[in-house]
Formats: sequence, C-alpha cells, structure tokens
Amino acid sequence: MNSTTPQKRKTSIIATHATLLGITILWSFNNIVMKLSFEHIGANMFTFLRLVFALPFLIYLAFFLPSHVRFDKRDLVGLTFVGIFGFGFFQLFFPVGIDQTSPAIGGILMATMPMHVVVISLIFRFESITKRIVTGIFLTLVGLACISFVSRVPGQQYETTLQGIIFVVVAELAFAINTTFIKRYLHAYPLLQLTGYVMFISFLFFSLFNIEPIIHTDYSSIPVSAYLGAAYSGLIALLGSNILWNKAIGKIGSAKTSVYANIPPVFVLLWSMILLDDIPHPLALAGSFIIIIGVVIVQWGDFKDANRSRQP
Repeated sequence: MNSTTPQKRKTSIIATHATLLGITILWSFNNIVMKLSFEHIGANMFTFLRLVFALPFLIYLAFFLPSHVRFDKRDLVGLTFVGIFGFGFFQLFFPVGIDQTSPAIGGILMATMPMHVVVISLIFRFESITKRIVTGIFLTLVGLACISFVSRVPGQQYETTLQGIIFVVVAELAFAINTTFIKRYLHAYPLLQLTGYVMFISFLFFSLFNIEPIIHTDYSSIPVSAYLGAAYSGLIALLGSNILWNKAIGKIGSAKTSVYANIPPVFVLLWSMILLDDIPHPLALAGSFIIIIGVVIVQWGDFKDANRSRQP
C-alpha cells in the first residue's frame, strides 16, 4: 500500500524541477519580447498593459476563488508588504532596467536574485543554507561573469546604462523579498489566492506611481505587436509563471527555487541568436555550461532523494 509513496515523491521532485526549467525558458523569452515591444512603447506603459491583461484573473484569484480563505489581519498586512516592497518594486524597476540594458546583460543581472534570497534567508532564518547551495550559486555567478565579459563588446545593438544595471538589481532584490516571504503564508492560504492578492497589490502600487501617463496615453497609437507582447508578458511570463514559481517554493524551498533564476541568461543567449542575430561567443557558451553545473549542484540533494525513492 505504501509502495507507491516513494514513486510519487520521485515524480513530484522531477515535475517541480522540470516546471522551474520551463519557467526560466518563458522568462528568458520575455526579456526578448520586452526589448522588441519597447521599440514601440515605453517601459512603464508596457508594464501597466501587462498588468491590465492579468488583472481580471488577479481579482478572481485574490477575492473570488471557491477555496478562498479569509485573511487574518496580521497576515493581510504582511502580504500587503510583500505586494508593495516585493512584487510592486519589481514592477516599478524591472521593465525600466531591462529597457536600459542589453538582452544579455539584463539576463545576467536577473541572476543576482538567488544571492539576495540567500542573504534574506540567513538574516531572517527562514531556512537553512548549506555549503552545497552556496557553492552552486557561486559557480553560477562564475558562469555569469564569463557571459558578462564577452557581452561588453563595442558596437553591440543595445546600450547598457548604469541606471539600468541598478534598476535590474533592485528589481531582483524585490523579487527575492517576494520569493522568501511568500513561503511563510503557503501553509495557511491557497497558493492561487496568495499569488493573486500579492500581484493585485503590486498593480495598485504601480498604477499609483504612474497615474499621469496612464491617463494621458493615446492607446489607439500603440501597435498590435506591443499589445501582443504585453499579453504574453502579463498572462504567461507574469501570472502563469509566478503561480508555478510560488508552488515550487512550497515544494523545495526559496533557496533551491531561486537558483533557477540563474538559468535565463543561457536561454537569453539562445533567443538573442535566433531572433536578434546575436551569435554567442565561445566563452559565453562555456559560462552557460558552468551555470548548468552550478544549478545541478544546488539541486543534487533532491536528485539523490529521487534516486533513493527507487530503492526497494
């Protein structure tokens, strides 16, 4: 009767990591979609549109889900904090930062998020950080340094500014706040409800800071391609991916989940090559391989657990 339990555990572990890998592909493609959309529409307005596409689903998940659980007042304050300083700050800074960095550099800077998670987890003692996790994250940073080195070349198509770099790093710190603090509420409330509420608060926060351009924009002048890009970014890269991301946090923890944020640069190189005719340097390919090794090291405990579950 209990013989199926180890197999179910193995399947769950594999499914979680496969899902996270799929999310990194969607996020890396989102970087390219955003860069192409920014040729027709400003970063802030793009962010507003992608949030608008997701808004009906956010309201339903946050307040009308059949399995809705009434928020405790203290938890409501905490989740509002996450919605503002986590996802809200991410919405404010990330698109502008991506707009002011090259696709490769933007993808690289996204990978600072796992280090933020490690620091936050250590400060607040949310979960234990092992030497293996630190080693794996360090290796991914080495790989990112290789990619960064060959990305800073003269005549590149997209300019990278200091403000852009700072904005992406701040945005990733905000996303790390979301990744670490959301875990403490997953045992008390439905995953979909938490995700919907936090993202709904981020929509209100972002709109408050951008009320003037939101009111005065001529929406009829925005091309269909930009709307399609915002729809993909809002429904797939933002809403769908973050629901799955939060589910993975509940399964394997914040630190192990966050290291997958170091994979998008690998796929950004691939998308840049396919869509932007940007052929990667051999050192960038080597860096990508090092990143993959680092991710495997961080997740090695889960892989061993999956293999043990096969033993009779």
